[in-house]
Amino acid sequence: MAVAYAVLAWIVIQVTDTVAPPLHLPSWTLGFVTWIGIIGFPFALFFAWAFELTPEGVKRSSEVARTESIARLTGRKIDFIIIGLLAAAVVVLIVDNYVLKDRQGLGPVAGDRPPDAAVMRQGHASIAVLPFVNMSNDPEQDYLSDGLAEELLILLARIKGLKVAARTSSFAFRGEEQDIRSIGNALNVRTLLEGSVRKSGDRIRVTAQLIDAADGYHLWSDTFDRELTDIFRIQDEISAAIVTALRAHLDPGASTAASSPTSVAAYDLYLQGRHLARELKEGNTRKALDLFRQATDIDPDFAPAWAARAAAVLDLRETQYWGEIPAAEAFALFQSNIDKALALDPLLAEAHVSRSMLSIGREYGDESYLKALQQRLENRADGPGSADHGELLEQVELSLYAMTEPGPAKVYQRYKESGRDPSWLAYLALKEVDDEELATSRNPALVRMDIALDMDQLARAQELYDSMPQEMQNVPVVLEDLSILQMRRGECAAGLATLDRAHGGRVPIYGQVPPFHVRSNSNLALNRVHCLKRLGRDDEAAPIMEGLRRYVGTLRSNAKSGYASIDAKMRLLEGDKNEVLDALEKRLEAQDLDWRVFADPVLRSLSDEPRFVAMRERLDAFIDAERAKLGWPQAAF
Repeated sequence: MAVAYAVLAWIVIQVTDTVAPPLHLPSWTLGFVTWIGIIGFPFALFFAWAFELTPEGVKRSSEVARTESIARLTGRKIDFIIIGLLAAAVVVLIVDNYVLKDRQGLGPVAGDRPPDAAVMRQGHASIAVLPFVNMSNDPEQDYLSDGLAEELLILLARIKGLKVAARTSSFAFRGEEQDIRSIGNALNVRTLLEGSVRKSGDRIRVTAQLIDAADGYHLWSDTFDRELTDIFRIQDEISAAIVTALRAHLDPGASTAASSPTSVAAYDLYLQGRHLARELKEGNTRKALDLFRQATDIDPDFAPAWAARAAAVLDLRETQYWGEIPAAEAFALFQSNIDKALALDPLLAEAHVSRSMLSIGREYGDESYLKALQQRLENRADGPGSADHGELLEQVELSLYAMTEPGPAKVYQRYKESGRDPSWLAYLALKEVDDEELATSRNPALVRMDIALDMDQLARAQELYDSMPQEMQNVPVVLEDLSILQMRRGECAAGLATLDRAHGGRVPIYGQVPPFHVRSNSNLALNRVHCLKRLGRDDEAAPIMEGLRRYVGTLRSNAKSGYASIDAKMRLLEGDKNEVLDALEKRLEAQDLDWRVFADPVLRSLSDEPRFVAMRERLDAFIDAERAKLGWPQAAF
């Protein structure tokens, strides 16, 4: 009985290990089954010893006379059962180690539907990579599963003709038990890639599945068992298999080769650093930077680690996060790290994304920095990568023109002439909305809800929220909008509860969204303080205010513009209305006052103040005068 139980338990555990990933079973399933098997073993031995099978049924062993015992016959039956179980175990071993393991993407798993060329031509040229599930029963290994999914996303994003959903959008569905068709609809993609990662010692098992979001059927799936030293090869194998499955819509000549490190240790440090950097906690960005530096020390040719170093340095400048690096020094370090990354890999997406952020003037109107960057780019115009530098130079020149030209109408015309999209400028500076562009955006309902909130059209904003699918209503950015809507209606308790849902109970103050954005972390934190104070929960508001005071202080000391709303909200929450109105009038004279300020949940308490009303009227008159220069009628809102 002991042998039969052990063999049967082993088979059950192996089968569970194999079928859990494709069946989307929770990560604790294997551990649970194993513990049931261990706990059941002594009970099986006890019952085998204490009881006996007889022709009349199960009886206590002590109640069966030796002359009546059929234990030898029962034992022979158990022998046959053991032989059968051992045969089944051999079959499981063969299937797991030779059938599943060695296919490496050459064909579909039994039961899966193979890719059909006619179906593929109907629109599988869009994909979202969902976060891979960590099935190692060790939360510390989350960075490995996240890192693999992100690397696959980057590889797929390089393929011409394939639209890849952004990481922020696809990773919002982490841990969500939702129908695959609903997720595809929310992300506006036709195919979804999901999978799981299990690490055991020096081995790793990765299961990946490509699913048709229209009907939920598998297009392709495979399992990859490798030594951990093969993690880069696994990435390439999976991405190549996906390309094969989507080949009807891909550029045959497109390369999916990544800038891979030669050291697993460097890659592991890089993944750990990236995981830390995304958690908005004090000290994490500094720890992440140290890990990225260790990675480049081990492998100086690993381009993504240099790009990650650059981004971390930029995030540690004194006007961002808990910054301690002077802005000028941070930009110099940033540029040298980006140059190193692009020298190693000119096509590295992370480096280009980070570098393009410079062109919008991250110090909120730091003209001297942009001029220095312009000079540097002009000096390198004839060197290696001059075409790439030329594009960035044009962006910098446009930013400088926007900073020095007093009227948005001319800036709008300059952007149009350069062939760049000026819709953001038309909206923020001229109150102009392009309905055709909205209709083609990734999430039209969300963008329209943003606009309705900016316009102070609260009923319209609620209507748009109610029209969204339920899964979309629970996405963090949508919940942030809902909290703003509720707070503007004076529903502070509901607004605070919604913010907690959006952020998992955390109160992030620092973030990568610029402070002039209504959904920047600091703006949302100020909204939270406002409602806590209104509800008499000053003790909860105090520590949040302390963090905000430190951040706003760095903006006041270093930034040139772009933080008027945060500054005004902070002053109002500290109690001096006249000081707030003085500060807002100065920002209006400097053309640094956004018309959306007048619908802010905190500043709307000034709505009856004559000076506040006069500022709004002056700004509206200025916008209409600029619109007239372009031949446009007065703003409709």
